[in-house]
Amino acid sequence: MSKKNVIRVGDKVRILDPRLFIRCGYPLCHKDVMADLEENRSADVQAVAEKFGIAGQGVVRDRLVSALAYGILRSKRFGGYERSIHLTDPRDHLGGLVATVADKAVVVTGSYFPPSGHCDDYDPGGLDGAKSHVILTLYAWDDHHPDLDRIRSSDSRIRIPASHVEKVTE
Repeated sequence: MSKKNVIRVGDKVRILDPRLFIRCGYPLCHKDVMADLEENRSADVQAVAEKFGIAGQGVVRDRLVSALAYGILRSKRFGGYERSIHLTDPRDHLGGLVATVADKAVVVTGSYFPPSGHCDDYDPGGLDGAKSHVILTLYAWDDHHPDLDRIRSSDSRIRIPASHVEKVTE
């Protein structure tokens, strides 16, 4: 029995909502905190590096920034307990583009709850209200799209929630 609306690898889809998938996770991520440290707290990082005789550039400094970012994430509890999908601003040039599905992945959203209990009454923790979302990786298919060269260069790997596309039937 075949399901008509299921999107499979190799199917053609049309992008309805041109907001692309960035990541699924908690509000703060390591990459964002590291970027914030480099942009807004670079002098503080440099002062710590100098205090300990660490070079101002290179692998050791990069690891220092990474460790500081991880410490900040832990102290802020990754920004909260809500695991959600993070999307880009709309990329209007992708609206209506017909593309081929190259890959599918599933991510899970929900509210984190920590482990609790002891011995026989142990709850391992997890996500309340867990919901699965299919994320598609697309390749441009419409060779006549006016912005195809720009799409291929700026969005070579289009990742988008399946709910943002519709299946194109020929």
